[in-house]
Amino acid sequence: RLDAAVRGQLVPALVRLYIDVAHTDRPGQFYEKFFVRQKIAVLLRHLRARQGDAGGEYARALRTAVAAERSPLLHALVTDQQYLLDGALSAYATARATAAELNRRRRGEYGDDDDVALAAGGAGEDADEVHERITAEREQTLRETVGMLETYCSLATDCFDLLLALAESTAAAMLTDDMCARVAIMLNYFLKTLTTDAALRARVIGSGGADRFGFDPRQLLVATATLLATLAAADDAGALA
Repeated sequence: RLDAAVRGQLVPALVRLYIDVAHTDRPGQFYEKFFVRQKIAVLLRHLRARQGDAGGEYARALRTAVAAERSPLLHALVTDQQYLLDGALSAYATARATAAELNRRRRGEYGDDDDVALAAGGAGEDADEVHERITAEREQTLRETVGMLETYCSLATDCFDLLLALAESTAAAMLTDDMCARVAIMLNYFLKTLTTDAALRARVIGSGGADRFGFDPRQLLVATATLLATLAAADDAGALA
């Protein structure tokens, strides 16, 4: 178990790193930061789980760190979460559409891309060769998209976990004037998307669990609603209303 002195240094350092890693001057810093931040979120979760009776001390250390870095940290978390969940939803829609197209192609139903390729006389291909090539391209697209979906979901899950930890220990910091509107807009947007999009809603109210692409919109809805409920419970001033 970490003593209070170590914990008092480590938690603020991790929070500071979460913010600073966005500015490394590396060409891929925009995307790289998500993977570093995921590791920070996982480490903070591990520290929280290992504290046992000292959980209150961990919460105090986190509150102190957030108080020092409140605005940049929370803005970074909300921005990350919105980007990652939007990425997951976009990848999910692409995966569904590509899988549906592949099902049609396997039934011998070809699309405009085949007609364009045939009209252009690409590389002397006949109709069957064009169909096979485009089908192979779509299969590759599906594999890449599912990989992206898995990555977005993994990153978003750990980001959401850190947001929930902050809501549980420092809810007041997320209910200030400059943060409350951003948090409310983000949560309402995802709640609306998950309950009005026909395909997502079917997964939410159906059997649940991850589908063939490894995506579980019900889990995402529960996480979103849990965060909203946690903040609402601490919202004595009605800032979220």
